Amino acid sequence: MNRCLGKGLGLLLFAMLVLLPLLAVTDDANAATTTSLTIKKLASDGKTVLAEETVDYTWLMDNVKVMGDGETHYYHQGPVFIDADDEATEEELRWNEAEDTNVEEKDMGAVMGTNVKDLCKLVGGMSDGETIKIKSIDGLSKTFAYKNVYQYSKKEGPMVICWYKDGEYPDTGYSDGMRLVWFADDSTNPWGYHVFGNWNWYEAADEEYWYYYKSDGESYPTTTGLSIQNVSELIIYSNDDTDDDSDNDSSSNTNNDTESDTDDDVPIAPVANFSANKTSGYAPLTVNFTNQSENSPKSWEWDFDNNGTVDSTDKNPTYTYNTAGKYSVKLKVTNKAGSDEELKTDFIIVTNWVKVNINDIAGHWAKDNIEELINLRAISGYQDNSFKPNDKITRAEFVTVLVKAFNLYSQTGQVFTDTANHWAKDYIATAAALGIVSGYDANTFAPDDFITREEMAAMVVKASGLGITEIGTTFSDSGNISVWAKSYVTTAYNAWLIRGYPDNTYRPQGNASRAEAATIILKAYNKLFG
Repeated sequence: MNRCLGKGLGLLLFAMLVLLPLLAVTDDANAATTTSLTIKKLASDGKTVLAEETVDYTWLMDNVKVMGDGETHYYHQGPVFIDADDEATEEELRWNEAEDTNVEEKDMGAVMGTNVKDLCKLVGGMSDGETIKIKSIDGLSKTFAYKNVYQYSKKEGPMVICWYKDGEYPDTGYSDGMRLVWFADDSTNPWGYHVFGNWNWYEAADEEYWYYYKSDGESYPTTTGLSIQNVSELIIYSNDDTDDDSDNDSSSNTNNDTESDTDDDVPIAPVANFSANKTSGYAPLTVNFTNQSENSPKSWEWDFDNNGTVDSTDKNPTYTYNTAGKYSVKLKVTNKAGSDEELKTDFIIVTNWVKVNINDIAGHWAKDNIEELINLRAISGYQDNSFKPNDKITRAEFVTVLVKAFNLYSQTGQVFTDTANHWAKDYIATAAALGIVSGYDANTFAPDDFITREEMAAMVVKASGLGITEIGTTFSDSGNISVWAKSYVTTAYNAWLIRGYPDNTYRPQGNASRAEAATIILKAYNKLFG
């Protein structure tokens, strides 16, 4: 290999959903998709807007070259879960040059869209050394280098913002559109698929742009985590002067250019941000933190319990919490242009396992799941120490348990007419802000209606940020699943979050029980954080 297979900067896929999950369609409608893009070009100060355009997908269809034919499927590659005694060998195997593992499950669909390079042209294009941030409507973003936008090889292909998938557009059912997808070639994998493989990105991108899924202290390269959903904004960070600077004489500009070419100085101050692979669990709880700061910080100061003491200066540290409690975490980042801090209050919640005193779950099939979810402080029993596992659960109750279990930050979201005075108003607003729910219409959430099994699957899949899969289920009544819910039920099934009944039915419009709700939420929790 021509370069070191270092661990590299990787954003943690599933921590994003702890912070800001990827937006998808609601459990009831396609309300969270994006139909337009804003493209901005900023000056070298990182603030001044040199050019800006906003276009919708219909304009792009009519005025810019369309990528894709609407029939060819494009794939990304998921993590390759393989271990080896030698670390270098292990990482090489995980990059999977053969492109033959965890591919078929990552079908992005028969998509069409617009080349990111062509979108950049709308505001004057990019130059070598510049970067572009691609941002989701929920605030999630990833940054890419000029060469990956303009100088791509056939193997990884162009970066494409897709507004069409399998016959649907963002406002007619393409729930994760508009979405960033690489249109790779079909030269490597054994199936002849168009796959943007992990090794393609290893060869094409600098290490700081690699992406890893992290679990139990291990890092697994993956390209699925690069695929931003519900893209709303593209921001070019150019090296161009502001209009005021451009009025200076040419010799001054030349001197500035020379300094920039020979100096490592960062043009703008860093913006601190970070994520963690776990934000709750039982003591002792070991957490892997991932730096997500922007604008190339050169140093990192971590305070894992916000007590004023720097606990680590590593870029991506690991820390073990041995005592139960709520912990606020602070990160300070610095470069030559300045410093910035990010404080996440009560970010890590550590609990001690306690014996659950519930009197009606002995022998119940979901006993262990119920006890564990109670220990996570996500659900509780009743005053008479019963749990009533077979009782139905309302939409408000389910959303509340989901938000608590995933330790989702309180967000300011939509308050529906029928939730304004409801006890679960804040939990529902948080879920709405994160794209997990949106209600039946702008005014109605129906918080006290019992949740259906297909609604339950949709909410959990969206909260978990799972990549949507179209591989079908084997349920005998799969034809009864509502059209809007099919992809979510399918995804939950393939992720082993749901199973059917002994008669091989799923009963999508049937109401979920408290035991079933506890089980699917705990399965999703363990998949993400376990």
